[in-house]
Amino acid sequence: MIKLSKLLTEKIESKTLTLKQTKELLTTKYRVAFELFHKDKIFYRGHRTSLSETYLEVRPSSGERVSVDESNIYTVLLGYLPSWRGYPKRSHSLIMSNSISIAKEYGKSNVMIVFPENDAQIVVSESRDVLSSFAFPKLADLGIQISDIGLLDDILETLNPDDGPIARYKRSPSNLSPKDYRLFMDDLQKKTTPQTIVALMRKLKNKQLVARREATQNGMYRILLAFLKTRKQHGWNWEKFLDWIFNPELNRFKLLPVDHVFGNIGINSYEMWTDADCLLASNYKDFDLDEFAKEVFTK
Repeated sequence: MIKLSKLLTEKIESKTLTLKQTKELLTTKYRVAFELFHKDKIFYRGHRTSLSETYLEVRPSSGERVSVDESNIYTVLLGYLPSWRGYPKRSHSLIMSNSISIAKEYGKSNVMIVFPENDAQIVVSESRDVLSSFAFPKLADLGIQISDIGLLDDILETLNPDDGPIARYKRSPSNLSPKDYRLFMDDLQKKTTPQTIVALMRKLKNKQLVARREATQNGMYRILLAFLKTRKQHGWNWEKFLDWIFNPELNRFKLLPVDHVFGNIGINSYEMWTDADCLLASNYKDFDLDEFAKEVFTK
């Protein structure tokens, strides 16, 4: 096994495969996904670097994902918040899509086909992007916009500036344990008194955080106001508030076996992830050949 430090944002174990090995695995371990592929039901993944390996087998659960565009705090939350128990941890999963155009958009035309193993469980979000999926009606009732969800990282970091587990994770990925997550939540709760929140909201309202754009400060203010409203109404702390925002059932996320995914989604693009082993193929034109398909399916 080797490390895919240059190819994947997920630092995970991988193995380069020959075409012969790929064919063998597609008749056994990845047969379900390959049969879907032959029916034009395909999982795609984009890469921002050029692809030197043609066929790879990867083990997402062996490492962790490092977000390229966003902070990793929300990725960690989707692993340890109570409502996400029983789901593949996003921080230890491979991200993919059912849309080749979305994969190309992310990967600058560098696209691989993903074949999850036969018994894989796939998390399917409600949107092409995971953060845009957290927009159930109650958020609008509180005055929160979809774009505000991505600002939770900024708020948590502003309210908890010390070099705690999450801050350390953001700079240099390491296996964040449930204990680290618990310490972070407890520390956050202690430091976010009504007084500190109101003081921050006053600064945001007066646009005094010079390091952040006005639109960012407005979004942070809306989230904090929503937190205070739910705290007053329900007595929630930060963990319960965040668990409510990111709740997979309220946000209509699905957890599906490989062969049930395409029968339970519409024609739109959806972000997905799995912590199961996957086979990745960049030279997927080989799989379009009738001779190749016949060779695989008759074994």
